[in-house]
Amino acid sequence: MSSFRSIFFSFVSGTSATFHYINTNMSWPVAQSYCRNHYTDLASIRNEAENLQIRGMKALAENIWFGLYRGAWRLINGSLPTLRYWKDGQPSSNDEDCAVANFEDQGKWEDWNCTDRRASVCYHSKKSFALSLSFSNVRL
Repeated sequence: MSSFRSIFFSFVSGTSATFHYINTNMSWPVAQSYCRNHYTDLASIRNEAENLQIRGMKALAENIWFGLYRGAWRLINGSLPTLRYWKDGQPSSNDEDCAVANFEDQGKWEDWNCTDRRASVCYHSKKSFALSLSFSNVRL
């Protein structure tokens, strides 16, 4: 008689993002660097729920940097935004390559010069994994 044991692994993964308001006026590139050094990156506002979550932060400034920039207006991760929340008449200039969310106007997006100094919102991504093990003993 021999014993046979098998191990089956099952991985479940998911991502949850936590947003952090940074009340320090910085240019967009400096804000991006700050977010990458202390969190994950500048926040990508991917849907209305995230826009509402960021709008609900108590200490938000009038206009804040987030992770949207010109280059076909892509999010920081390189993808095209699924949410389009531009203020009427925006984007308005070829000289303004970075986006702010204007929280005096429900977080509507505006294009601004990347060297302007604004507060920003970073995000921190937490990946979670669940591990499932099963053992089977078979005797022959």
